[in-house]
Amino acid sequence: MATTDFSQPDGLPLDKPQFLSDDSNPAQCANAIISDIRDDLDNLPEALLELLTKVVKPLFIGGHPRVTPAGRRPAYAPAPILSQSSSHISIDEDPRWRLSLTFPLLQWILNAYRSLPQPKRRQVLEAQFPLLIPPILNLIDDIPSNSRSDGFSLLRLLCDTISSADSDILKRTGLMDVCFDAIKSNFMLLPTLTPEDESLQVLQQLYPAAFALVRACFGVGGAAKTCPSHQGSVLLLSLDEEDKRQKYLKAILRHGLLASLTHLGVGSSSVSHVQLTTFLLSQLIPTVEAMGLAAVTHLNRIIPMLRSILLDPFVISVPELLPTALDAMDAIIKTCSPRIRDRWWPECLYGLVGCWCNILDDEEVFKARPLPSLIQAKHKVRVIGKVLSETVDAEAWQKAVSILCHEEQDVEALFVQT
Repeated sequence: MATTDFSQPDGLPLDKPQFLSDDSNPAQCANAIISDIRDDLDNLPEALLELLTKVVKPLFIGGHPRVTPAGRRPAYAPAPILSQSSSHISIDEDPRWRLSLTFPLLQWILNAYRSLPQPKRRQVLEAQFPLLIPPILNLIDDIPSNSRSDGFSLLRLLCDTISSADSDILKRTGLMDVCFDAIKSNFMLLPTLTPEDESLQVLQQLYPAAFALVRACFGVGGAAKTCPSHQGSVLLLSLDEEDKRQKYLKAILRHGLLASLTHLGVGSSSVSHVQLTTFLLSQLIPTVEAMGLAAVTHLNRIIPMLRSILLDPFVISVPELLPTALDAMDAIIKTCSPRIRDRWWPECLYGLVGCWCNILDDEEVFKARPLPSLIQAKHKVRVIGKVLSETVDAEAWQKAVSILCHEEQDVEALFVQT
């Protein structure tokens, strides 16, 4: 995973919103506290603490069962809460936190830490961390999909803020696993048990939160030592730390993305749930790039899925699915090139040639005015073909191309670089 520099300039301007008041005490109290923040932000830490203790905490009475009052993992933590059960929240219960104020207020608080200069930002964030994590986990465990989506959005923001503060608070408190368990329990929020729109709403926030969580634990902003790679700057970690990082990334890939795509029937039938499939494929790219060569053990599942999508003639009519599948194939060829060269390049070539032929067939239909999407897809297939050719042994590649061009003359244009 390429590192991201989350550092913010000292004294970043802070907006001071006024939340819509519905005559409820929380909104009025929050507005009053924010109004009293001085322009020089000298009293910002105190104001944030006041917001968390006087406004947020009363909405989440009882904390969270997997976090101690000190903001640490319990010595004997209860089992992770299953996504469909949300066992500590009754279906008939209407928790106090289901206010229109809750999400924007927590979002503002998390963004506000970045207005503090270092090292004060880290000191204040770590001191107030025990008040931040229980509300976020409670939102993730809530039943409505919009609450879970808000929870994951806030978890991502919290993790990015931790990264910007160069803090290792998640490791020290043992809450990395607690947060990751909350993510894992929602991986399979998929049709038909979950409507596709609700599934998308949650998963579009879940996966960015998962990546941000891994960054916050194993990458510490711009202060970390880096070394160059073809994917960008990669953190230099100890072997033990790298093994742990790979464990979480493997879980995201195996138990999240690949399990979800298999559940949706990708690779075994025509693509259904197109929006959801497209999103999940888009998340393959950062996951594989973050894993690097460790992803090669999963190529036996990934490449047949992608090949199946590229060979499906109906995929061309779907605006975003084909480009996303091609981008995923491109990322896998580049990231896992040694194993692609030794074992998987014929399968990749098979998918690209089949996709090319499908595009040509569609061009025949729209001969008078080729669709821009077809022109773009042709260009992308040709570019990926060139990347693949540079990965493979030249003699083996030329032999395969000669056979293909002999069997199907239209394929020749795929291998002509303009």
